[in-house]
Amino acid sequence: MGGQKRGAKNLANSECGVFFQDSSLVVSNPVGSTNSTEALLTVFDTSPLLSITQQGTNVVISWPQACASFALEETTSLSIPSSWSPSGAPVASSGEKLIATVPLGNGNKFFRLRRNH
Repeated sequence: MGGQKRGAKNLANSECGVFFQDSSLVVSNPVGSTNSTEALLTVFDTSPLLSITQQGTNVVISWPQACASFALEETTSLSIPSSWSPSGAPVASSGEKLIATVPLGNGNKFFRLRRNH
């Protein structure tokens, strides 16, 4: 099956959210027939990219200011099922970035951003 997007309305910066909403999708079969009804297509980006650097005894994590609707989470293991919890690190604004500073500790620590609903 094929698809063709038309009438897309760009809603947000692709760094952190919805790419398109209220788009029509025309579906066709392998021989090109489009005898189908139109479908509503909403495409979401999973999450913004994190930047992580070490500064002395801390890890500094940053992401785009435009993605303020995301919360920083952490876990010590990526085994399934993983258990993510809020980081608790204070988040500050610096120019076009949000920044969290986390003290280095023993063992592994993994970070992700989760959209607040």
